[in-house]
Amino acid sequence: VQSYKDESGKRRHVKIGRTTDMTFKEARARGAQIRADVLAGGDPQSEAMALKATMTWDVFFTKHYQPYIDNRKRSKRNDISLHTNHISPAFGSKRRDRVTRNDVEKLHQAMFDQGLAASTCNHLIKIMRRAYNYAIENGLVKDNPVAKIKAFPEHNKRQRILTPDELHQLTAVLKSDDNRIACNVILFLLATGARVSEALKANWADIDRDGRTWTIHAANSKSK
Repeated sequence: VQSYKDESGKRRHVKIGRTTDMTFKEARARGAQIRADVLAGGDPQSEAMALKATMTWDVFFTKHYQPYIDNRKRSKRNDISLHTNHISPAFGSKRRDRVTRNDVEKLHQAMFDQGLAASTCNHLIKIMRRAYNYAIENGLVKDNPVAKIKAFPEHNKRQRILTPDELHQLTAVLKSDDNRIACNVILFLLATGARVSEALKANWADIDRDGRTWTIHAANSKSK
């Protein structure tokens, strides 16, 4: 880091680079260049801020955010795909500090209207929210326009009922497989219709064999 004083006499600092990216000799030369620019009337910090202010979304994503997630996110391919197919066409050439909440909400809705799954549309919100948080942490923007955008409800669950033949095959396996603990738990669930957590927390003291009843205590019941 090279320090200097701007025209108002305020002490400022400008980052030269990482020790892993340049030699000490190169860093000294860069520091000398910065001091020379200041003596000539320049302000490296204002120049850096001006560069940040004009950065487009595409430049920010490809030059800053994508390298950041390369070794940090397993789902980076999904992020890059969504950026390429949807975010970039909408905001690519726009300054990333000019993208508004309304802009993102319109894209979010447009993707849903095109028939894309709610989860895919919501992934747009997650990607942009994380990207803007990264930009804020690195001083590239001040606000996150995606922070309070609400996701669409996701109804990804589907009910699957076994046919009599499938149920017969399942019970045959459960009665013969070597993994008796797992099989007995599943048979118990099939026979009672209980929740998994209720079955796993059951004690022999809760079972009345003579009365053929099982008492589920309120503490172990979701509905209390």
